[in-house]
Amino acid sequence: MTSALEREVIWECAFAEGNGHVFCNICGSEVFPGDDWDRSHYPIPETLGGIVVGVGHRRCNIQDNVEYVTPIAARVRRKHRWHTGITGPGLTEDALPGGRRSNVSKTIKGKVVPRLPRYGKHARAMAALWPQGRSKS
Repeated sequence: MTSALEREVIWECAFAEGNGHVFCNICGSEVFPGDDWDRSHYPIPETLGGIVVGVGHRRCNIQDNVEYVTPIAARVRRKHRWHTGITGPGLTEDALPGGRRSNVSKTIKGKVVPRLPRYGKHARAMAALWPQGRSKS
């Protein structure tokens, strides 16, 4: 929440930049004294590190937040959680048994077997291809 002094400073800066007029930094139309306005960060939202502050119609600011800022911030938060390993497949409390992060695996026939790491799968495949071992030629 911004204080009255902060709002006054924002209004005066916008008034000076507009040569006696205050313009909405989102839609570009004039904001008249007595109109509802908010402190707005445009074009970079505050949640993404935007520091440019201006006067924006309350309606324009709310619409910008609903259509642009909130979905982008949610996506950034979701991607951050995914890349840092906070969320992902098999990390929930009710992960499927035999799932990707489980130490057991189910075969096509339904048999439960211990999950092998990649090198174990590779060794098993090589043993199946060359049961007597590779010939050295």
